[in-house]
Amino acid sequence: MQPLYQATSASGAPLTAELTSIYVAPAPGRMGQIIRNDLLFLLNGGGQEGNAYELRLRANATTGDVIVRLVGGEPQGRLLNVRAEFVLFRRDDLSQPIFQGSVTRQATYEWTNQRFANDRAEKDARERAAAEVAEEIRVRLAAFFAQGANATPQMSPPIINRSGRAIGVDIGETDLGTDWD
Repeated sequence: MQPLYQATSASGAPLTAELTSIYVAPAPGRMGQIIRNDLLFLLNGGGQEGNAYELRLRANATTGDVIVRLVGGEPQGRLLNVRAEFVLFRRDDLSQPIFQGSVTRQATYEWTNQRFANDRAEKDARERAAAEVAEEIRVRLAAFFAQGANATPQMSPPIINRSGRAIGVDIGETDLGTDWD
């Protein structure tokens, strides 16, 4: 057992140097862009990206009603689900992923009869959820490098919900596709 936030990785290189050596590829969609921007800041403070590794990600967001008013049947509270899937490659071999996983986060927000307030509340919820997703991806990458990037790739295990459906499956088995080029 070793601390996650130690100064060096298992390879002996500084852990921050490993994280700053990651190039985060542009992600499709607005949610992907928000998560990518948060990751750029978390990995290297928004400075120059590295070129030893390439991180590719895809994200989507869905909304649903949480609380519905008894009178009128209008939604009062909404739930935003954000799911991001990521794959880490060595830049010298983009055909073989070395680490991958998926992250799901939820954010709630109030729904009123004011359109601007609803738009702003949803945007804030998207930004909160994206920040949590980016932080989780950074923690998983740090754990991966702390174990040693040359170790056997560790894939995130699927999470099974109450209906028996896998909600944390590997990227190759999802509806977001397998084409990462």
